[in-house]
Amino acid sequence: MIFSKKNIALCLISIASISIILKLYFVDFSLPLINDGQWYSLQAISHINGDFEIHPKRNPGWSLFLTPFYGLINSDDFLVFSNITRIVSILLLTSSILPMYLLGRRFFSEKYSLVAAALLGFEPHLNYWSGFGYAESLYIPLIILTLYFIISKDNKLVFLSFVFAGFMWWARLEGIVMILIISCIFFLLNSRSKKLLLKYFVCIVIFVIVISPVLIQRNNQFDDPFYLYYNEHLFVEDYYEEGLKESDKTASKYIEDQGFAQFTSRFLAEGAFNVFEQTIRLSAPYLLILIPFGLLFSLRAFDQNSSYVKANWIVLLLYGAIMIIPLAVITERRFLLALLPPLIIFAVIPIQRLIEYGLSTFSFSSKNKNISLMIILCIILLLSVFFMDRYEKTDNTLENEKLLFADFLITDLDGLIFDPATSRTFDHGYLNFSKLNNPPGNFKNFQVFDDPVFGTGNRVLEMYGQSLNEIITNAKNLNVKYILVDEENNNDILDELYLEQQNYSFLDKIHDTQENGMKKLKIKVFQINFEQFAP
Repeated sequence: MIFSKKNIALCLISIASISIILKLYFVDFSLPLINDGQWYSLQAISHINGDFEIHPKRNPGWSLFLTPFYGLINSDDFLVFSNITRIVSILLLTSSILPMYLLGRRFFSEKYSLVAAALLGFEPHLNYWSGFGYAESLYIPLIILTLYFIISKDNKLVFLSFVFAGFMWWARLEGIVMILIISCIFFLLNSRSKKLLLKYFVCIVIFVIVISPVLIQRNNQFDDPFYLYYNEHLFVEDYYEEGLKESDKTASKYIEDQGFAQFTSRFLAEGAFNVFEQTIRLSAPYLLILIPFGLLFSLRAFDQNSSYVKANWIVLLLYGAIMIIPLAVITERRFLLALLPPLIIFAVIPIQRLIEYGLSTFSFSSKNKNISLMIILCIILLLSVFFMDRYEKTDNTLENEKLLFADFLITDLDGLIFDPATSRTFDHGYLNFSKLNNPPGNFKNFQVFDDPVFGTGNRVLEMYGQSLNEIITNAKNLNVKYILVDEENNNDILDELYLEQQNYSFLDKIHDTQENGMKKLKIKVFQINFEQFAP
């Protein structure tokens, strides 16, 4: 098969079309974005309002990218903006197929570069998360472009790599690690270049210029251009219990209090295990089969530039190593999505070896090579589809009941509401949405440091406690009036409370979703009578 520009374009369009279909399978445009996707959408709205302050936990790249698209519409329904975020996210991730093909060309011929594009386009985790409105939709194409330009013999293209590395930090906080990675690759690939240090100095200047607006804004807000919220909240035993509170715990303070051995065990050994485990999970289903062979074959790569293969190893090992401490604290697979491009490169190598050279007992004819490659791609696509089927599709009845319940919390209650951290049924993002649209268009006044849940009106607090007495005591200290208990608490005490096997004089049931006609959502609301409570 001759891979003319027309044929390549048709193949890429076909891959992109399949990828969009896979992405749309799990998207429900009748429901609002929640969690991170909701926050990025709100930040984009704040930018339209002229508020460019930076949230301490996130950088503004994704929300700024969304802002021009938001400026094209005028609606008082936040759901419309949620769907704009989804559409932009899906299209942007799909478009990353093209730079993945170009990155593949650094290692392979056109045929196998298209395979690399397909492996990215069919990747089930990206396809599933694409409709959530996460910043990874911008982060993934940026890292591919950064790698494409740094793995180059053209000096001018290398400068562009440092530009895109700067944009990576705009998109995600962990993007800052890319400057170290591409610096290592720079020296690997340009060791014989004249005026090496001068060239690198120019690259660093370019990088600093790109990130300087964020540095200036952070300095204006926090009196520190490199301020990161996690610097003082990450080094704790339980991030979800301690790290979300005011803290001044740094790595040095943790070592001083707990000892270096405990620090090593908690943040290095456990973190390394989590990185390894989550990388394996991220590689499922088809990359997990291909990567071990790809890593092995890359040690004796004769069809690829050996320096480029070493550069790919640098990305994989350095990025994974730097993520050890974050993954020790927050086991979030999304932190490792940046590993997908180098993993895909390694995954294509065994496919190329098999098709081009066959096995010791047989080899393929030219015609059979193309047929075999198509069969492999079909198997990969089927594996992706079957793997995505393990994700639960949105239950519209349940999600709409959550929206109705959120409206009840906003309109019928008056005071602080306690939802134990063990609760898994009700997502507070729906409470945000209820406030954002009450009255219609209320969200248009959002500012970066506004909090639709913890701001004015009814608020929901997440708390921890080892016993009901401890939970209620904590609620009393914070003037909480209500407690939510759902059927899936994973807590014996709260399970007993939901089943009402024991009556507590200090708790009065005021709402039961099942008794009020809901079919799927199972939550009871109790009002706390502190006068009857004796710890």
